[in-house]
Amino acid sequence: MTNKKNTKKTVKKSTSSHASKVAKKSVKAKALKLPKELQKNYYSEKTLTEIFSVGKGLIKTFENAEKKSVSQKIALLKLTVQMITEAKKNNLVLSKDQLRNALYHFTGYDKSKQLHSFVMAMKRIIDASIILFENPKFSIDEKTAQILDAKKNVLSVKDMDKKNKTRNRDTKKNEVATLSKARESLDYLKDNPQFLQNLDLEDLTDLLNTLESVVDSRTAENEEEPNPQMKGVVEMPKTVNFR
Repeated sequence: MTNKKNTKKTVKKSTSSHASKVAKKSVKAKALKLPKELQKNYYSEKTLTEIFSVGKGLIKTFENAEKKSVSQKIALLKLTVQMITEAKKNNLVLSKDQLRNALYHFTGYDKSKQLHSFVMAMKRIIDASIILFENPKFSIDEKTAQILDAKKNVLSVKDMDKKNKTRNRDTKKNEVATLSKARESLDYLKDNPQFLQNLDLEDLTDLLNTLESVVDSRTAENEEEPNPQMKGVVEMPKTVNFR
């Protein structure tokens, strides 16, 4: 007859340190699934904290249709340059799309809100931040948030577009669908100039730069010699109203 030992099985209790390790592994596994630009380890905690704080305030400003804060834009612009710099030091070169994705994420912007004014502001900030990052001698006008070149001259929107090569103002895409709306808007502003007086100086400057760019382009086109083969070939009927 054999003696059977009564062995009592005990469940090993998880210690707090063990639970902490498991939690950390879970967080790390989750982080690895995020796109690189959204992973916090590429940036400093200070930068991300400030981006969230400033971004949250800017979002609120646009949501409540409050007067735009130039100081908020300047702060976010500087932080965006800092974000690009930190990412590069950690071997991550941010593309424009990645930068936009990161800023939306770390400012807490909810894309479903479709806050177009905020989206446009971020687009300008991203364009400007890339210019500042690539040109260390460039600076920011602390009063208007405009970009100044090495000679302290204001860098126009046209020049920024050329440098970034991200927007093509001469594109004809969707022109037919939007041309009538553009004319309606232009006529409205002509008939109601008082609305222009209520716009911020930054918005008016952007509008002026855009108009100057278009006028320069149209002027250059008008001064070009027509194709000799097209001279005198056809005369447009005067009775047709193209508007």
